[in-house]
Amino acid sequence: MDDDDGYPINPLVDPGQLTVSSIVPLPGYDTPRTDPDVDGRYEDLNGNGRKDFDDVVQVFNHREWNETNEQNSLFDFNGNGRLDFDDIVQLFKEV
Repeated sequence: MDDDDGYPINPLVDPGQLTVSSIVPLPGYDTPRTDPDVDGRYEDLNGNGRKDFDDVVQVFNHREWNETNEQNSLFDFNGNGRLDFDDIVQLFKEV
């Protein structure tokens, strides 16, 4: 690699990771889900901007849809790498 005058440049390369995701609303909702506490998990499933009991209901009702259509890590509230019933329990404890 060289600059505009032909002199060599020794670039530094830092490893990194880029994650791009597009969060869409759940079926039947108009507003996308949110992450109110900015921890990388989307606790606000109904898109009203806060964690509440309806979010627990929605994660239960849409657990198969989330598993098929979203990144599991966004809704893995117990941190075991998959979506399961304990994720619902953990979200309930947060609410």
